[in-house]
Amino acid sequence: MKNEKEENFRKLIEASLEQPPTGFTEQTMNLVQAEARQAIENEMAVQALLRQPGLVERPSPDFSRLIMGEVEVLQATKAEPIVPKRAWYLVAASVVLMILGCFLIFTPATTLPTPSGMDILLIGITGQLEGIPVLYPLTIIAVSLLMLGDYFLRPRIINRFQVLQ
Repeated sequence: MKNEKEENFRKLIEASLEQPPTGFTEQTMNLVQAEARQAIENEMAVQALLRQPGLVERPSPDFSRLIMGEVEVLQATKAEPIVPKRAWYLVAASVVLMILGCFLIFTPATTLPTPSGMDILLIGITGQLEGIPVLYPLTIIAVSLLMLGDYFLRPRIINRFQVLQ
């Protein structure tokens, strides 16, 4: 059976070895050259069509003015702040009250009071806060001050420049 398969395979290989007809290469090259000439002729025809007046659309003379008018209208819309001024005032007031509360509640330790549950919780939090480098809270405070300054000073500066223009 194995010999029979090998014999069939040899016959198949011998039968598939065909010789191309004479002039096959020349015919193929002539077809390739004809396609190249046709592509050049098509390109020249397209270029000639594009050069004809009226075929390609041109924008109107005031096209730029109309577009710029729409762009200026879009830029003129006033942006509302995400956080309203009243909320910023509430935040500032709560920070001031917290600072004042810390100073008013703090009393000199003449007697040792018995620690309550809140005292134990605060001692645990302050113990964790001691591990934070001093640079971190200073950075947070500086960024907060810059943001507040930007929020309150930017409208005034913009209004002054608009008045000058």
